[in-house]
Amino acid sequence: MSNANNGLHATEMLKLAAALNCPTSQLQALTPLKAGELRKLRTLYQDIAFRRFAPLCRRLAQATRLLPKAVSSQLAESVFGPQLSAHIMVHMPARHFSKIAERLEDEFLANLLHYLDGRRAADLLADIPLPLAERLIHACLLKQDFPALAELAEQLPRDQVLSLAEALQSPADLIRVSRYITDKPSLTQLVSGLNENLVAEALLASKDSPELTDAALELLSFMPVAIQHAAAAQGMSSSPETTAELARLAITHPRRSALEAFIQSCR
Repeated sequence: MSNANNGLHATEMLKLAAALNCPTSQLQALTPLKAGELRKLRTLYQDIAFRRFAPLCRRLAQATRLLPKAVSSQLAESVFGPQLSAHIMVHMPARHFSKIAERLEDEFLANLLHYLDGRRAADLLADIPLPLAERLIHACLLKQDFPALAELAEQLPRDQVLSLAEALQSPADLIRVSRYITDKPSLTQLVSGLNENLVAEALLASKDSPELTDAALELLSFMPVAIQHAAAAQGMSSSPETTAELARLAITHPRRSALEAFIQSCR
């Protein structure tokens, strides 16, 4: 298996474990499966769960329109729980969900997002107001739920994705989120417009973990040439040995051709 396929395989294992709410160690029997097969397995599980609960969740979503929003939020937290609530919310208009979410505790919102199927929630997430999107981001950050943050990065509009990137609590968190993003071209949306200082800091923060280093270089490969140049310049200024080592690793990276600007700037 190539390094590129290894990275995609690892991403799919992480996302499947997140969907099943279990550690990857419990999925070792699935290791021989290819990344595409793991993705099909994850979406199959999500589809089965959706179809099983869809009629009930659709009726519950409709019923909440007749209730005061305070009552709906209390039912979500005290009766339905985050997993069922995640299935219910995809049947709600964004405006209706936003009114209920205003009354939900941050921890519950984070747990709800953990179970959310981003494919079915894409339209809802695209229409929620920016203050709520920022609150969802911070709730997930508090729980360090990087799979949920990756779902948000793939589904939120660009201005809200930039809010996500800017809210990250450490440069390494940017890399941890990127590891869970299956649609790698969407990384461009996550990183475009970022301060190059954060990019350089994220690269340097990956130096002690080979797994994070590979993800950091993949993240860098989706960045514009100008950001690659600036990140290399700052890295060579603040930590030349580490940055030079990253450049050497970039030469053998599967996306080397997209890292040429960074490699040349480190010479």
